[in-house]
Formats: sequence, structure tokens, C-alpha cells
Amino acid sequence: MNSVKNSIEASSRETFVYKDCIVSRQLKGLINHMDVVEECRVEIQALGQQWDLLTILGMMSGENMDMSATREGFRRLTSELLDNLAREILNKTVQHIVAKAQVAVDIVIRNLFERTADIGFLATDDDIRECLNGNKQDKSALQARFREYVAKYSVYDNIMLLDAQGQVQVQMDDAHPVEYSRDPILRAAMQTKAAFVEAYRHTDLMPHRDKTLVYAYRVTASNRPDSEVLGVLCLCFRFENEMDGVFAELTGGSTREVILLTDHEGRVLASSDHYHIPPGAALPLIVDRRYGVCWFSGRPYLTKTCATRGYQGYMGLGWHGHVMVPLEQAFVDDEGSEKQVDSLVLLAVMNNPRLFSEALRRIPREASSIQQELDRTVWNGNIRHDGNRGGASGVLLWEIGRTGRRTQTVFENSIGRLHQTVVSASLYDASFVASLAINIMDRNLYERANDCRWWALTGRFRTLLGNGFITDEARDELNGILKYINDLYTVYSNLLLFDVKGVVVATSTASSRPWIGKPLDAGWVKDVLSLNRSEQYAVSDFDSSDLYGGRHTFIYGAAVVGNAGRTVGGIAIVFDSEPQFAAMLDDALPRDGDGMPVDGAVGLFVDASGLVIASAGGRYQVGQHLALPGYLCNPEPGRAYAGVYELDGVYYAAGARKGDGYREYKGPGDRYQYGISAIVLIPLGVVARDSQSLVNRVAAEKIAALRQSADGTKVSDIPLFATFFAGAHWLALPVEAVCEAVSINHVSRIPGVHAGVSGCTFYKAQSIPVIDLNYMTSGASSACDPLIMVVGMINATTRVGLMVDRLGPVIPGCRSGDGFEPVGAFQKRGMIKGVIHAVGAAESPMAVVLDLDAVFNSVGGAQLAGVLAEHIAALS
Repeated sequence: MNSVKNSIEASSRETFVYKDCIVSRQLKGLINHMDVVEECRVEIQALGQQWDLLTILGMMSGENMDMSATREGFRRLTSELLDNLAREILNKTVQHIVAKAQVAVDIVIRNLFERTADIGFLATDDDIRECLNGNKQDKSALQARFREYVAKYSVYDNIMLLDAQGQVQVQMDDAHPVEYSRDPILRAAMQTKAAFVEAYRHTDLMPHRDKTLVYAYRVTASNRPDSEVLGVLCLCFRFENEMDGVFAELTGGSTREVILLTDHEGRVLASSDHYHIPPGAALPLIVDRRYGVCWFSGRPYLTKTCATRGYQGYMGLGWHGHVMVPLEQAFVDDEGSEKQVDSLVLLAVMNNPRLFSEALRRIPREASSIQQELDRTVWNGNIRHDGNRGGASGVLLWEIGRTGRRTQTVFENSIGRLHQTVVSASLYDASFVASLAINIMDRNLYERANDCRWWALTGRFRTLLGNGFITDEARDELNGILKYINDLYTVYSNLLLFDVKGVVVATSTASSRPWIGKPLDAGWVKDVLSLNRSEQYAVSDFDSSDLYGGRHTFIYGAAVVGNAGRTVGGIAIVFDSEPQFAAMLDDALPRDGDGMPVDGAVGLFVDASGLVIASAGGRYQVGQHLALPGYLCNPEPGRAYAGVYELDGVYYAAGARKGDGYREYKGPGDRYQYGISAIVLIPLGVVARDSQSLVNRVAAEKIAALRQSADGTKVSDIPLFATFFAGAHWLALPVEAVCEAVSINHVSRIPGVHAGVSGCTFYKAQSIPVIDLNYMTSGASSACDPLIMVVGMINATTRVGLMVDRLGPVIPGCRSGDGFEPVGAFQKRGMIKGVIHAVGAAESPMAVVLDLDAVFNSVGGAQLAGVLAEHIAALS
């Protein structure tokens, strides 16, 4: 007794009653904001009163039609349906905001990782050292060089060089001059053992700003560890400008949710909507829970916080991505209302356990089972009352059937709306992650285009290549500089310098030293050497290269212009494309509940011709050409594609987005416009093989609805037909040839009979043969559970069972002649009498009327009685 009590108490703690329905406690305060769930509840509640009335009328009719079990079955399913609908809607919404919160912080961290390398590289520049050494270099020249850097790297709004006492020597920004700084970041930069220092706060380096994100590092007399500290270099990042771009990408113009970046204490650093939740606001962080409901300014929000996953070990300043959606708008189905999805796709989705829990997938099966029994009761009642179609019993049967179908329709529509929502949400996810992937790529390659041009400005490169002859000492120096850069920028497999003839003079790695002294004859080398301005760069085709071990990659290059203004050589940077692109796609792929990429998901970078630049999911190889439709490999610029794509018998939610570039990269003023698209395919489900049966079933239910909605139609003199389905075929028998339909759980096999005979079963104490109509029409046995058997009358004493897949409506039918398509083996053997259409539905599909005697005889009917007798005798 105590165990039962404890179980009940535990159940009550895990559930609560929502408007007469028992649902999970986690939904408290949320379910009332889900319009789809509430609409479903209201519809079913309205039908509940009608079921109560029909139960009473059934018991009073003398037909012994007790509907209480049916009513209770639907009542029980109502709670399960509402609970599962609400939990699935919550799960999808939470996944949506988690993805945006994670991206909001991670994409910024990726960007800032590049800044940590920039400060390490630029702080070792010889021109900067000479300026701090007291040489009478024209500071305006160094200021011009800073501006030249920022012309390529527009992520910075100021570059400042200070001496060891805090005096500003050079700054790029003339509009807000600063002479001296006491900011603690200077001392930290001079003393740190790390490769940089960073801070986001108010600083006297940029006094006109409330806060500035600064990267700083000491400038020393040489690269020796014990070298004298000459001063500090500071890079001031355009934080607000960068966050505006990030938020614009993530919100897509929507104002429903607010996307935020917070510090480790929950203080807002940046907001996608300053008027809604302003910077500086203090918010609770929801990091260790799937989601939370938090209040801000008297309003509840569905909230999620994500800490950064970091990038190549860099974790930043402990910032978090944070998304808040007003609770009353959190479950509004923006995506689901935009795109209607084919019913066959929805059928496949319904059977995908990744998208729907077993509990939810069980609900339509249970509802269908209840409806099947109800249909059988009404079907049998209509056959029994063929002579009294307009009497009280006929009206009651009609009303019971109509109410049952309305109830089932509410369940099916509610599940169907959820399927539609999930598919549309999957389409949104696919297009979102495709957009994210190509945005990450554009941002990454923006850095590559800038790196080669930045490094081409290195003073020692210009001087030593300008000498026209590289000594062994000079070569060692150049190798050392390249190695230092490559150690800072680990996304490259190799860096090379070459002279005006394309001959390699220095490399960054020991393994590539054999290239020194060899000429490079690729087309991109000529492109590099033809450049004459520092803002120009060249890129190789995406092709296999000996510089990358015969693998495919991009090589970025820029001309090194000597002090006299002429080109003296070039720099080539070999992008380590395989792991870098793979990581971009892997980071973008949708995740399951365990944080792993969704099984079967595919991510691709391709060009307009279908050339695979990178692949995630293990399905395709880099360098492979795919025959993809244009809307995937070359979608419309500026817009993400989302749609259902069928591939190898599987439906996928497909998303594609062509790169728009980032800042100056591939912008209007950039000559380089090589188009790359990201494609993401998320599996929805296996293509339904027996799709025609679904089409015919839906058509038959529409016919039943026509029959029920006929007002005053005189059908008493028109023959009545009992219809049913076998595979994809709609079949019929005159009602006078049918006893009833029954459910059976087992058929006893009989050896040595026709293949169309499934076996035998007992019906009213008589053993009767069972013919599988599905096998007769298609060669495949019925897979229904439980089995549905229509009992037909051959004569006054002989009965035969017909195994069918589903009962259709009992309809008054008009014969339509003999213009019908053959149905399996039936037409070949003359087992069809003709076709009919329902009265009042001349445009409906035709039902094929079987000749029961001919069907029976085709499987050896005359001999079956003796075979059955022998079989039963053997069993006894």
C-alpha cells in the first residue's frame, strides 16, 4: 500500500492538472501560452459532451451500442496528446534559442581569436620598434601605415603606440587625440607572460567611448625573451559595430526575441534591441539548465544562456550568449505558418524517432485503433440496417460515425500541425545553420585575404627582397619571421616568400624548405606578381596543390612592394583547408540531445558548379563534383534557401546559402568574387513506399464525408456497397454478400493451399478460409495488427474471410460501366463485376466491385472445405 501511495505522490509531483487534463509539471506556466495546444483542447472538450450524449442514446437504442469505452479511450488520449504536443513544442523552441545563444558568443570569440594573433604579429614590426627607439622616423608615415592596415582590417577603429611611460607616440584616430594614458592595461601588457592582454571597459585610451575592447602587447627591442621593453601597442576593436552585424544575421529582422552578449556576471554588454533590454542591465544566467523563465521589467521571458565553446583554446573574457523571448510570444509558430509541406513528407516525419518521441508517435496509432474499432461497429451496423437507412438506428449510427471521425480528425490535425511545425522548424534550422556555416567561412577567409596583404607590408620583407639577392643570413632571417608568423596564425600549413621570378626564397616550416630555390609556375603566382597596390590580393582556384601535399586548398597571395614602389616579390599563404573547413561545417551542423551532430546530417561547401570544397557527414569527398540543383549549389544571392529535398530514398530538410562576403571581402569593391555556398541536409524520414494507399484512404474518407453531409438525398432505392482497402486498391462488395467485419489476432496456416489463402480461423464456431486480398492485388501480405477480416457469404452455409487493410465507408453506389484499370490478379481471372462511385460524388475515385464467388473459386474454393476438414482433424 505504501509503494502505491508513494507512486501516486511522485506522479502528482511530476504532473499537474491543466483544465481537466493531466500534463507534465515542467509545462506549468508555459502550456497556457501554446495556442496550438489550447485549440486542440477546446475542440476535444466540445466533442466530449457529444460523446456523453451518444453513449446514453446508444444504451437506449436497443442495439447494445455502449460508447463509454470509446469515449474514455479518447479522453485518456487527450491528456497524452496535450502533454506530448506541449513538450515537443517546448523542445523545439528551446533548441531554437539555444542555437542562437551559442552562435552569438561563439562567432564573436572566433573573430577575437584573430585579434590575439594580430597584436602578437604587429608588436614585432621593425618600423614600430624604430619609432620607439628614438629614431627620427616620420611618425606620420607610421600613422599612414596604421591607416593602411585598418583599410584592410576594418574591425579596428584605432591603433595606438605608447612608450613605456604611457606617452602616446602614434595613433591612427586624429579626431580624438590622446597624449598620455594611465590605464592598467599598459603595465599588464609589459609584464604579462601571455601572448597578449585584453580588456573591455572604459579606458583613457578612448575617453570618448563608454567602453572599448582593447588588445595590447609590449613592444621590445628584439624578439629575444630578455629584450628591453620599449612600449606598448594597442588595437581598439570596433565592438559595437561587430555586434550590430552579428545580431542582424541572427535576428533576420525579427523583433520577437532579444539576443544578448553578457559578461560572466550576467551584465549585458551588447543587445540586439537596446530599447527592450539595454546594455548594462543585470540578468540571471541560465547556463546549467535547459532553459529558464526569468522576469525583466515586470514581464516573463523564456531564457537560455550559453558559455562559449572557445576556438582553438581561446576562451575570451568569459562572455556568454543569452537569448530572451517574451513568454507570450515564445511559442508563436512563425516558421510553421510559412511553408506547407507535402503530406507524404509528413508521413515520413511521423515515423522518425529523432523528431518525435515514441510516446507521441504512439498517440495517432492508438487513436487510429480506437477509431478502427468504432468504424467496424458503425460499418457492421450499417450493413445490418440496410433496409432501415432512415430509421432511428441509422441516424444514431450516422451520428456516432460522424462524431468519431470528427474526434479522430481533431487528433490527426493536431498531430499534423505539429508535424508541419517540426518540418518547417527543421527547414528553418537547415537554412539557419547553412547561413551560419557560410558566414563563418566568409569571416575566416576575410582574415586570410587580409593576412597576406598585412604581412606583405613587413619592412624586412620589402628591404631584403628589394636587394635583389638573398644571402644565407637574410634567408635565415626571413625563414624566422615566417615561422614566427605561422606560429601565431595556426590556420596555415605553410607561408612562402618568392622573388619577382616566382622562385621561393623562404618558408615557414622545416618540411617545406626543399621548395627554396624552386620556381612556382601556378597561375596565381603570375596574378600576385602583377599586383601593384597594397590593397590588392590574389587567390588560387580551389584545386590540388603540391604545396599542400597534393590536396585541395586555397592559396592567398599579395605582392611585396619595395621601398622604391616597385614589386620585388610576393608572399603566399597556404590555407590548411581540410581541418579548418571541416571544423566550420562540424560547428554548424545541428546537434542531438547529447550534443553530437544529428545522425545522417550532411554539411557541404560547394561552388556553383557543384565542386565539393568541404564535406561533413562522411558522404562526399573534397574535389568531387555533385549533380546538385541550382537552388542548392548556387542559390539566389542574399537569401537562404529552405526546402524538402529527396535523396536516395530519404527526405531531407535542405538549407543553402551563398556567401555574401564579410565587410570588404567580396564586397562591391573587391575583384575576387568566387561564389561558394553552404548546404546543410537534415534527415526527416524515409520516403513512403506505399504512397498510393495513403492517397486512396484520404480520398475514401472524403467520400464518406460527402455521404454524411448529404442533406435529404434519397438513397433508399440505390444499392448499398460495403467498401474496404487492400493495399492501394479501393474494393467493394454488395452489402447482401457481407455478414460483418471482425478483428482477429491469428490465422492458422494451412499447408498445400493457394498462396492467396492465408489460412483459416474460427467464425461463430465454424472454421472458414481466409483470403488475403492484399496478396491477391499486389503479391504482398497484409501487415495490419490486429487483422481486419470481412466475412463474406458464398451461400447459405458457406462463409469466407477476406483479409483487408482498412474498412472504407458503406455507401450507396452508382455503377459506372466497365472502364476500369486491372486490379492485380482479379481482372485477369474475371473476378471484377464493375466499378462504382458514391452517390453525389461522381468525380470521386472509383471503387472496384468484386465477384465474391469468382474470387473464392480462384483459390480452389470447391476443394477448401475438404482441406479445412483434414487440417482441423490433424490439429485435434
